[in-house]
Amino acid sequence: MNTKSTWRNLRRGIAAVAAAAIATVGLALPANAADEVNPGTIDTSKTANLHIHKFEQPTAAGTEANGLPQDTTGLKPLEGIKFQVQQINGVDLKTNEGWATAAAHVNDITWALGNAGPVVKDGVTNASGDLDLNELPLGLYVVSELLTAEQLADGITGTAPFIVALPLTNPESPNAWLYDVHVYPKNNVDTITKTVDDTNATKIGDSVKWTIQGSIPAGNVTKKYTITDQLDSRLTYNSVAVSITPAEAGAVAEGTDYTVTHEAGKVTIDFTEAGRQKLNEIKQTNPTAKVQVVLDTTVNSIGTDGIIPNQAVLFPNDSNTEGIPSNVPVTKWGGLDILKLDATDTTKTLAGAEFKVYATENDAKSGANPIAINGKDTWGTNDQGVVTIDSLRLSNFADGAEITDESLWQYYWVVETKAPDGYELQAAPFKVSVTDNDRETVELTVNDVPHNAGFKLPLTGGIGTWLFIAGGAGLLLLAAGIYVRSRRQNA
Repeated sequence: MNTKSTWRNLRRGIAAVAAAAIATVGLALPANAADEVNPGTIDTSKTANLHIHKFEQPTAAGTEANGLPQDTTGLKPLEGIKFQVQQINGVDLKTNEGWATAAAHVNDITWALGNAGPVVKDGVTNASGDLDLNELPLGLYVVSELLTAEQLADGITGTAPFIVALPLTNPESPNAWLYDVHVYPKNNVDTITKTVDDTNATKIGDSVKWTIQGSIPAGNVTKKYTITDQLDSRLTYNSVAVSITPAEAGAVAEGTDYTVTHEAGKVTIDFTEAGRQKLNEIKQTNPTAKVQVVLDTTVNSIGTDGIIPNQAVLFPNDSNTEGIPSNVPVTKWGGLDILKLDATDTTKTLAGAEFKVYATENDAKSGANPIAINGKDTWGTNDQGVVTIDSLRLSNFADGAEITDESLWQYYWVVETKAPDGYELQAAPFKVSVTDNDRETVELTVNDVPHNAGFKLPLTGGIGTWLFIAGGAGLLLLAAGIYVRSRRQNA
């Protein structure tokens, strides 16, 4: 219900009461009409009925309410919304003085709530969005909407408390009173969604982007529009870009339309009055337009579980103090554990092997662009033959979802760059996947063979060399003897 129209009707009521009082001064009622009530005065024997009709706020503000039934064709009803009414003490609308008191506090909700008595009646709207609060004593009431935490979290924006006079002057018959009053408080149902883009991230230090989209409230200009994002401690803030989607719907500028603050990991985008006015104009011409925030972060560590969540909160007005939380997308990270063994004795672990890791097979084969984590791109096995390369994005999870098609996984290629003493290097890169952050899982076991596959090479200057020399000399002498014999026979 529109507050201005409510008080306009209150002022009309005051005028009607005054006119009726003047008229009765010079007129005497017939004897047989002594018990009848002049339609220009309130029938104090009656009670009033308040009919609340609850709908989702359409894009346009809608028709101004006047207490009479309105056409609600095309509006979406809201079921299960609770309302309560409290009569305001010290205001007797059966008297001219009571109407004067009411008129002196136009739009003063603080006064109304401060002088409100106990709850007279309450109830929730039905499937049609209707709630009838009948047989209310005549008087001035404050009507309050009581949304649940679940309704607020679902994006239903609360309607501010409003004042209604029971009865009201009938707008279609200014010399009569309306004892059945219809009000149409509407709610915005706002939404906020969030997605993550980590496809191009493979290691900590890489960029992960989070895209937030918040709906724009319909109806009048909202008194507040803020989006906040409390970053996980494993994320470092880089930058933020704010826009309208679709882009052709309009544009907003930092400083003029919104401000950005970043403090203690919390990013706040707060729209100015001019910015909120612009959002309302965009909404009127582009009902599906949304505010888009792209937040660029860096993964600085993966913690114990490797799962990094992120959630944003939308404050579409000043009444929803808790805000509307978004969904919670995550980016998942893990580690690669390599076990180095002797190929001829797999119970024997090998220390001193060194490895590099690459994001593509081509890089692995060419030795280009090794993955570096905190400036380190080479890892060596310890005395248990184990090396752990932490902080790699999971192969089977990207952009907030599990990847079921293994051909689309982010595989890693491991190259042995140094073999333990007495062992051969591996001839080709190893293709490996990282699918969890379990430190007990060995993703790759590398078996090194002894140098020259275990075959002994002859020593320099050893007997084996002299045997080859002696054998060669014998062959030369034999060839020479055959040649001489052949010459003699021909002679």
